[in-house]
Amino acid sequence: MKIELYEFDDCFDISLEAETVEEAARIIRMGMNSKKDLNYVIASAFDDQTIFGSISIGKRKRGHSEVPKQR
Repeated sequence: MKIELYEFDDCFDISLEAETVEEAARIIRMGMNSKKDLNYVIASAFDDQTIFGSISIGKRKRGHSEVPKQR
């Protein structure tokens, strides 16, 4: 999956581009079943100079979707 992080004057944008059918299905499920609010957003810097960022998006309580696998 290709992930790009953009910064604009009033927001950050994280763009996801699927490179496999499985990734495409995961992106579609996220769009259909996620809440509009974030659970958390973190950014961490470590002593070994690695940087880690994570965003958690909650799922709807009754969210459900199926994306059939390609045959």
